[in-house]
Amino acid sequence: PVLSICAKTGAGCGELLDAILEYLPPSIQNNSAPLSGIIYKVDHDPAMGKAAHIRLFGGTLRNRDAVPVQGADESAEPEKITQIRRFYGAKSHDIGEIHSGDIGAVYGLSQAKTGDMIGLPPLERACHLAVPLLQVQVYPEKEEQLSSLVTALRELSEEDPLLDFLWLPEERELHLKITGVIQLEILSELIQERYGLAA
Repeated sequence: PVLSICAKTGAGCGELLDAILEYLPPSIQNNSAPLSGIIYKVDHDPAMGKAAHIRLFGGTLRNRDAVPVQGADESAEPEKITQIRRFYGAKSHDIGEIHSGDIGAVYGLSQAKTGDMIGLPPLERACHLAVPLLQVQVYPEKEEQLSSLVTALRELSEEDPLLDFLWLPEERELHLKITGVIQLEILSELIQERYGLAA
C-alpha cells in the first residue's frame, strides 16, 4: 500500500489510520505469556526523570515490578518501576499497569535506551535504520559548559542511539555520528532550546 498524508493539514490521516487497521497485524492479548516488550522511545521529564515508552508484546507490567532490560549491557540488574503513565498528547495520567498489546510510559528504568528489550525479545524484531556514516566533533561555545554539554549529549543519545555519542575524557573531546548537515542544525537548535547551551 502507498498512502499520502500531510501532518500539517491533517489530510489523509483518516485513511492512514484505516490502512493501519486493515493491513497491520492486530496486537495479541496474551497476558499470561512471558514478559516481552520493546522500548521504542526515551524522553526526559524535568520533574519525573527518564520515561521509557514501551510496547508490550506479552505479559503484564505493574508499578513496583523489577524489570530486566536487555540492552548493550546484558549483565545489568533489573530496575524497579516507579510509575506507569498513558499519554494523550501533552496530557498523561497514572494507569498503574499495562498488558500485552498496550503501550505506556514507564518511569524508574534509569539505564533504558531506545531499542532495548524488556524481558524476552519478541519473535519478530523491528527493522533497523541505516547507520549514520559521518562523525563530527562537538564543542561548547563556552569552555565552562563542557560538562553540561556532555550530560545533554548523553541524554540525547539515549533518546536516539544512532547518534552514538562518544566522550573522550583524556582528550576532552565529544563525538557524534550523524546523517548530514540538516541533522546538525536540528541538534544545535535542540541543545539550545532544551538545555540552554550553544554548541
